[in-house]
Amino acid sequence: MENDEIIGEYELQEFKSAKNANSKSSYKWPDPCWGITCGIRLDEVILIPPSKYSPGIPRTRSPFIQGPWGGTNFQNTYAGYAAGFMQYQRYLESERRWKNVVLDSDGEKIDPKEELKCYDNKKGGKLTVYVQQPKENSLLLVGPNEVGHVFVGIEQDGRKKFFGFYPDSGASTALVAVNRQYPSEVRDNSGTLYHVSISTNINANQMKKVLDYARNYPKNYQLQNYACTEFGVEMGNLAGLNLPKTTVKDPESGGLLFEGRSPAKLGQEIRAMKSDSKKKIKKQKVMHLQIQKTNVRQENGINCFNTV
Repeated sequence: MENDEIIGEYELQEFKSAKNANSKSSYKWPDPCWGITCGIRLDEVILIPPSKYSPGIPRTRSPFIQGPWGGTNFQNTYAGYAAGFMQYQRYLESERRWKNVVLDSDGEKIDPKEELKCYDNKKGGKLTVYVQQPKENSLLLVGPNEVGHVFVGIEQDGRKKFFGFYPDSGASTALVAVNRQYPSEVRDNSGTLYHVSISTNINANQMKKVLDYARNYPKNYQLQNYACTEFGVEMGNLAGLNLPKTTVKDPESGGLLFEGRSPAKLGQEIRAMKSDSKKKIKKQKVMHLQIQKTNVRQENGINCFNTV
């Protein structure tokens, strides 16, 4: 053992990494030494998560195990290895969860141009943004309501329409890959649960902008770039609500698996607002909106319904 350096139980030894050229710092063994490193001198080893492009066994670099996305360093002990392994397992579990996200499409597909044909661009009305959170009053990104949903309601002269933005699935429930782009569609949300809402009265100019955007909605759906939350925020801001566009990250992957806008965050941001003369906030869970058509009348040769 001529080439080995044995470290005494209570002796402090300076440790310098010989293989990490980027590291200029030095480390000292604790006094007394402890764990599986006691009496053994090792190169620096840091557990690193696999990249999203090359899944597999995590790489290692020595006597420190580091959480995959920063945080506390653990000395190279059984506890440290266990902590690193557990973090890696949480990453894999999160990856499985985000690989295919379940979206509940509980309403029928609609054509906004057809549904909004009785609305007048030259009149004002009311716009509401509704938020169904994954878990009520929580920042949890996936919960009992899957990833949640954001939809809007437009009211004018007794008419009410409620709808939201979805991937074109052709089914009541869709599995959506996080990084994949899909053709989009709009669905009726008059029967959709929501937890919080924000509404405002709008003038004719704002109504025209809102109707134009809904009738010519974006044709692509991508969960991280433009999904139901972005649609609701854009509609709300055309109505003057000044809703935030906050981006959130999946905490288990540090944003490697999901980084975008979420009904969870938007719901909490609306909850933090206060009602005033320009907007009204409601924080009460509503199972569905119970819309019924009534008072059919002809307008320019079109059958138009008032709703209650």
